[in-house]
Amino acid sequence: MKKQITLATALDVKKKLDSLPRIDNAQRIVTTREALQVLKKQISELRNKGYTFVQIAEELSRHGIEVKESTLRLYRKGGKPQAQPVGEPHRAAPVAGSRPKEAEETRPRPPAGSRSGEYEQLGLGHR
Repeated sequence: MKKQITLATALDVKKKLDSLPRIDNAQRIVTTREALQVLKKQISELRNKGYTFVQIAEELSRHGIEVKESTLRLYRKGGKPQAQPVGEPHRAAPVAGSRPKEAEETRPRPPAGSRSGEYEQLGLGHR
């Protein structure tokens, strides 16, 4: 059974939540992406002064923001690359002049865990 909440309880919680102090936003933990967003202008200015991404990454690390040069390059281009959706396996590009064997093209593979005899009974050949 669902626990019942009285109006008095809700009003009491409301009062307690209203009395909580404000949190100092400067002490909030941020992601690398958020930190680099805050520093975007300064990083761009350093690049204009001739600093390399390696030098900027070293300087940031020296001051407590551990970041790789490749991360700086990536975020300069607009952020992380999109992850490949689950269920869509990565397939390498075909090598020029290569073709799959004809048998592989036309014969479907049996479902995982099936016994080869069952597969043959369906008229689909052997594995």
